[in-house]
Amino acid sequence: MHIYLLRHVATQAKTGLCYGHSDIPLAENYPQQHSQIKKNLPPVKHIYTSPLSRCRQLAEDLVTHQTLIIEECLRELNFGAWEQRYFNDINPQQLKYWTENYLTQAPPAGESFQQLIQRCQQFWQQLQTTDEDCLIITHAGVIRALLMAMLTLSYEQVFHFKVDYGAMHGFKKHAEWVELLYWNQPLWTASP
Repeated sequence: MHIYLLRHVATQAKTGLCYGHSDIPLAENYPQQHSQIKKNLPPVKHIYTSPLSRCRQLAEDLVTHQTLIIEECLRELNFGAWEQRYFNDINPQQLKYWTENYLTQAPPAGESFQQLIQRCQQFWQQLQTTDEDCLIITHAGVIRALLMAMLTLSYEQVFHFKVDYGAMHGFKKHAEWVELLYWNQPLWTASP
């Protein structure tokens, strides 16, 4: 079984905006990105996607003959009261405390990275009941959490992996283990 993780393409969010659970429109060059990604997409039976529009729109535009499955657990980390705020506008002491303790501490009314890991591990367990190739379109935090589940890495280790917009990460699931085939392969390039 082949599993492909694809981070959504760039959005219109300005640098420094906190938008985990928020719906943010895709970048203006989305049609160009989508077209190139579609040409480079490996054949899969199922496409799983986060319900957030930056993932869902790409998934819907990529579907030809695949089954499209919208999964709540593939949402990005919930930043709670910090959603739609710029990191520079968040109380510096609160932000510092959170960044030093993000595994177990949540932003106000949000979720911790540990909570994100738990829902992604549940999805990984569910995914193991099938043996059909699939594409998962989701967010950087979710990709890191799935990487932990698939390769039994620590949360410190997964933050050493770069996760670019519109980049694919390929895996092959064997009976007892998962093989990393490639990481952070871009599926589109900007026009010169």
